[in-house]
Amino acid sequence: MESTPTWVGFEHEAAKKRYWSQLRARERSDPGFSSHATYVKHRRLYVDGVWQLCEDHRLAETTAHLATRYFDFALQKNEDVLFDEFSLDELRVACVLLAAKYDEHEAPPPRVLRTASNERLDAFRLRDAEAKVAEVLGWRLGVVTSLVALDLASDLIVASPDMVRGAPLQRSPKASKFVASYARFFCNMALQANRFQTVAPTLLCSAVIRATRELLNVAPAWPPRLSRFTGYGDGELSRLARDLLSYYRREFPEHHASVRSFAASPKSVLDVARTELQSPIQQLDLDRDA
Repeated sequence: MESTPTWVGFEHEAAKKRYWSQLRARERSDPGFSSHATYVKHRRLYVDGVWQLCEDHRLAETTAHLATRYFDFALQKNEDVLFDEFSLDELRVACVLLAAKYDEHEAPPPRVLRTASNERLDAFRLRDAEAKVAEVLGWRLGVVTSLVALDLASDLIVASPDMVRGAPLQRSPKASKFVASYARFFCNMALQANRFQTVAPTLLCSAVIRATRELLNVAPAWPPRLSRFTGYGDGELSRLARDLLSYYRREFPEHHASVRSFAASPKSVLDVARTELQSPIQQLDLDRDA
């Protein structure tokens, strides 16, 4: 899957901080997430389908996150009306089309997303479904996602004077990228789990960073620079970070337990099913000694 579009970027730390504050303000108006909604029991299938669709068409990970948020918000607001008019597949593709228009440099037309698995879908119906989803959302398309928040904080995930097993982590650019890739993996993983959809995106992003640093033995787990930037203290994040790590160990036991393989670090949840992943601790040790 493609990386974040290049329009996400700020030259100055102060600009990043201002935009982070704007994200926190915007997410306060997000609809609530009810785990009792009828569609929620099938939500995991939808998320997997969105990821596969975005990967097949080389769309950005941020587009997959945005499409999933559109789907959740729309169905939480008006599930009965949407399912009375459209199928799950039509709504899935419609949300991806809508997210691509907002997030990508060039959005694919409906006919392009009609692949072998959904070729029965009608392009005109997809346009109607797309318009209906936007209408239910009140045309509020600038939705906050945890991955956009993570990209905003990416330069702060690893920095001097972070340490791993007593050695400066920043000495190894490979190790720094490795930590960042695990943080993205945790963001993508959290998108699949219903239990994390009630958490504000900036709070979830912050907990993801803390969980990643704890998993990879990066000390301190939550440095002052991240607390200042995000506005969240360690006490607000520790329990949520533990929940993320617990979910990760339960859902991906082979991933967590692998200590001898030497594949690439994870890029998305889909990659876990295809590759045997190396131990993060072992890889950081190798990078430190390089």
